[in-house]
Amino acid sequence: MLDFKSAQATLARDVQGFCMKHLPRGKRKGDWWLISSPFRADKNPSFVVHLENGRWKDLSTGERGDLVDLLARLTGTSAADVVRDICGGRT
Repeated sequence: MLDFKSAQATLARDVQGFCMKHLPRGKRKGDWWLISSPFRADKNPSFVVHLENGRWKDLSTGERGDLVDLLARLTGTSAADVVRDICGGRT
C-alpha cells in the first residue's frame, strides 16, 4: 500500500527548498511562494504554495492540492509514482 501521507510529510519538511528547486522563478512573500502558473499562460503571478504546510492553489482556476500532486503534475507522472520515488520504491 502506498503511503501518501508519509510522502507528503517528507516533501513538507522543506517546502521552500521544494519551491526553489521545482518553481525557481517564484519568490517568497510572507508565508507563501508566489509564481505565475507553471501549467498555463499567466502574466501575473496567481499560483501560490503555502510554505508551512505545502498546500498549493491556482488563484485563477481554483485548482489546489498538496506537494505530491504538484510534483506529479510538474514531472508529468502520477501521484503514485511520486510516492514510490519518495518512499524508495516501498509500496
